[in-house]
Amino acid sequence: MRTSDHDAPVSLSAAQRPVPVRPMSAAVARAMSLAIILLAAGAGCRDPEQLETAYGHQRGTAGRSVNGTSVLATLFEEADCQVSTWRRLASDLQQCDVIVWAPDDFGPPGTEVQQYFEQWLRSPTRKTLVYIGRDYNAEPHYWQAVSAGAPAAERIEIMRRLARATAQHEQDRLAMPAEATIEWFTVRRDCPRQQATHLQGPWSAGVDAATTSIHTQGQLQVPTRQELLALRPDSPQTADEVLDYETPYYETLLSAGPTVLVSRIRKPGWGHSQVIVITNGSFLLNLPLVNHAHRKLAGHLIRTCGSGSAVGFLESGPGDPMVSDQAPLPAWSRATRERVLLAAHWCVLGLVYCFCVYPIFGRPRTVADETVPDAHPAAFVQHVDALGELLQRTGDAQFAQRQVEHYHLVTRRDPVTRPRHAGPSAGLPFEPPTSPELDART
Repeated sequence: MRTSDHDAPVSLSAAQRPVPVRPMSAAVARAMSLAIILLAAGAGCRDPEQLETAYGHQRGTAGRSVNGTSVLATLFEEADCQVSTWRRLASDLQQCDVIVWAPDDFGPPGTEVQQYFEQWLRSPTRKTLVYIGRDYNAEPHYWQAVSAGAPAAERIEIMRRLARATAQHEQDRLAMPAEATIEWFTVRRDCPRQQATHLQGPWSAGVDAATTSIHTQGQLQVPTRQELLALRPDSPQTADEVLDYETPYYETLLSAGPTVLVSRIRKPGWGHSQVIVITNGSFLLNLPLVNHAHRKLAGHLIRTCGSGSAVGFLESGPGDPMVSDQAPLPAWSRATRERVLLAAHWCVLGLVYCFCVYPIFGRPRTVADETVPDAHPAAFVQHVDALGELLQRTGDAQFAQRQVEHYHLVTRRDPVTRPRHAGPSAGLPFEPPTSPELDART
């Protein structure tokens, strides 16, 4: 077994070399906003059900949990990464360059899941699996933060909820095996509880350990060579068989004294792919990422994975995720949010337009009917003049007279046959009115 002191560096091409992450001002603002909302929600102790504690979820209401990963996903998006969410191991996961997996399970992954990721890591392109251990719960730390600024009358209730959350976590972690080994790590549950006071390793650069709040109890330790050889179904009997075993390379990226917090695993058959094993989420979940030093550690993780990558967040509850050949459509969180927000803005704009155009505001008033001739006498006079011109063009006085009488009898329904001032009687010669304007038109 090789450790970081003996590992040969793996050379990366320029296209595969991780690039620096750009400033995360927007992501920091989102993280701080989430913290303010969480603290404000619990400061009054009004409703204990308002605190979401679901573990390892990136989207939906559970993504805003104190144990969620939505803030970490936002940090990846700020580094130009395309983030998606998955709930099963399907063939379409090949399109992801990075998979972040924070399972809600205290046990190590099963054999089927390990085999799936073994094939995924052997892809021709560079792949990174980030595995975050389960032995952490942010709820007790949340109630501790709330109690600091709570009134004295509410501290008893807060301490009761703190004790309940702590007891619940201790009961849940009994599902964690006392000791179990897979190729990625060795699980040890009954380690002393401690808080990191000194940090070592490449990821400790620029991070003040005194400002961190990294807690550990159960550990994911680097397995020994004997433990790795014992994993083989047919234990090697000769030295040649031992040499044929493809030994992983383990590199410690962050540690607190003898406790390994973050380790990296590489194998010759993986090419440039890697597995990042993180002991727990005490510096990567939503509530811990309020801490500025923890966001620096998250920045180290993103740089190790490479900015601009396609990142898939894998959500799973107790037990292993389903391994399926079916290809479900991923929920592209960033694109979905943009489309939903755009549609919502257009709907609001349409409602504003309808309220401005269609309703009639103010007191009712009487409006003159434009169809009534008396409302526009000038227009009616022009109509009479035009009709007279048309009748004059016919040159038939009797026809014109009949048309006028028809108007009075049928349209006007006058009681007399011939109205007054209707013109000369039938049979008399028709003398058209004379006017300079009419002569000019003729």
